[in-house]
Amino acid sequence: MKRVTVLLAAGLVALAAAGLPTVRAYAQQPVVTAENLNDMVANAKTAADHEAIAAFYKQLAEKDRKDAEVHKSWAETYKKLKLSKPVGMARMCNATAKYDLQAAEQAEELAKAHEEMAKAAGAK
Repeated sequence: MKRVTVLLAAGLVALAAAGLPTVRAYAQQPVVTAENLNDMVANAKTAADHEAIAAFYKQLAEKDRKDAEVHKSWAETYKKLKLSKPVGMARMCNATAKYDLQAAEQAEELAKAHEEMAKAAGAK
């Protein structure tokens, strides 16, 4: 019985040791947020750093595109109201949608630039 317990314990230790590098590698993946973007960009050196920044910009572009669609739908709603005194609501919503799309395009360009930097950092 003691032998089975010792073998079982040794097996669990070996299993934990085998999984540890994977856990460490996962834990070390940088996470980029709006709050730490400046530091992450200023200190980016590795492919993983630039990939994380690219992923941040891709998410930002996706959000901006969704925002643009929302603003377009609001503009359509205001157009249908046929207000007696136009207050420019539809025009404002359309302008905001246009801005959102431009922001999305710029975020996508930044993502591509960091993907290229990641490739260059990985080639070193």
